Amino acid sequence: MFINSQNCPQGPNNRFTIDEDQGIFIVDLGRAFIMNTILIELSWKGDVNAFSYQLCVGMQNTNASHWQMIADYSKFDCRGVQKVYMEDTVIRYIMIKVIDPTSYRLESSHVEAIYSSQIMPVDPKSYCIVPTRNITTVEDHARVVEGVSRCRNALINGDKTSYDWDSGYTCHQIGSGLIMIQLAQPYIISSMRILLWNCDDRFYSYYVAVSTNQNDWITVVDKTNEECRGWQELIFDPIPVVYIRLVGTKNSINEVFHVVHLEAPSSVPIAIK
Repeated sequence: MFINSQNCPQGPNNRFTIDEDQGIFIVDLGRAFIMNTILIELSWKGDVNAFSYQLCVGMQNTNASHWQMIADYSKFDCRGVQKVYMEDTVIRYIMIKVIDPTSYRLESSHVEAIYSSQIMPVDPKSYCIVPTRNITTVEDHARVVEGVSRCRNALINGDKTSYDWDSGYTCHQIGSGLIMIQLAQPYIISSMRILLWNCDDRFYSYYVAVSTNQNDWITVVDKTNEECRGWQELIFDPIPVVYIRLVGTKNSINEVFHVVHLEAPSSVPIAIK
């Protein structure tokens, strides 16, 4: 196991306690620090596409009343590096509780406790970050899990201009497929911007659905009865999102739905129409 407590002195005072059967991992920073950000990366034995967890901090670890919950992602799918923000808080201990620990075994871990000037708002009800920039990026550990493309993650690699008839887009067969993106953790999203392939004058129809667990889907945008071209600026009620599903229902030229780029939330202000 590896612990990196940035902004904290390294040495024998930093300890990592593990109860794998209960899925509980406790980090002792050695003394109190003022922190506002916890970064976690857990690696699992075998192929684990998602896990769920709770994160607590405290000054003592002797009983449950000493812990302050700062993230409850017990009902959300998570993967990759986790970023958890909180108000400036004096802490010594960090507790990670993995939900359903018997389903997977921890291989290694990386935990950082830091004080950062670059944090984003957090929804107090869901503990989810409300992003102020596009977080559907490879750098933010998002990934494309469904869809056909010559380049993996072309949809979220930030390239909005390098596309043509053969490459630079992600697609699916209309009527039998879809495009799906998985975020690293749940975020409160209320806008998206997508670029439909537009090298000719064709139009598309489509809808967008979101989920936090791949079981329960909510349609947030329905363009199935519209003729859509080029950039699509989408606004909907704020909602926790882990998975984004783009489903094409019509292409005026052929039976394939093509998308060049996706942002969530939108990187540009969208006027409410």
